[in-house]
Amino acid sequence: MKTNSLISNFYQKCEKQLIPLFVNFEITMNCNFQCRHCYNFDRVNDKQSPYSNPLGLPEIHHIIDQLSEMGTLKISLTGGEPLLHPHFFSIVEKIRSHQMICKIKTNASLVDQAMAIKLQKYGVTQADISLYGVNDTTYQSFTGHRKGFQKSWQGALALHRAGIETEVALIIHSGNYHEVEEVYNLCQENGIPFTYTFDITERHDGKCGLRTSNIPKYDGWHRCVAPRF
Repeated sequence: MKTNSLISNFYQKCEKQLIPLFVNFEITMNCNFQCRHCYNFDRVNDKQSPYSNPLGLPEIHHIIDQLSEMGTLKISLTGGEPLLHPHFFSIVEKIRSHQMICKIKTNASLVDQAMAIKLQKYGVTQADISLYGVNDTTYQSFTGHRKGFQKSWQGALALHRAGIETEVALIIHSGNYHEVEEVYNLCQENGIPFTYTFDITERHDGKCGLRTSNIPKYDGWHRCVAPRF
């Protein structure tokens, strides 16, 4: 209890002093998925978009330097798909040079065992993986990727085997709510922590992808999720 109190006081002091302890850093809009709810992937080729000129590597390095000076402890690299950034490992090296924790938020479809080992050697210690279902049919309808589930799940297993702290987050929507129990059991069988969310981000064009409010009642996901969360 005393330790928890000290940590709580520390966080409160950091909040008052506006110290960004944990930072999500969107380093690219490029992605190999085309998720129906995403606010990023179709902005990449939009020359009218204010987001059409991404940060260069020197700018990214400078921001990391500034975050270190401000007291940041952990940077989570996201996108788009962060692994598609052409200088991804240089960015990781820069983060680790400041002794900050480096986490990636990824769909994991680009990760094989060799890549997972390389990520671990460069200093990536944590990975959050967004999962959209438990089969390729569900994946194709939501992400546009024909073999998305198999690639993402194998990537998750590779990261886990490489010793990277890996967590799977299922984005529950009207097309996959009936698969929650299967995903939960799959994670349990392989020792990978599981969480879930109903958050579907509004798209930049005003469309909202799949509405979560229309999810029918399904006792299966209530049974496997509710007792633990």
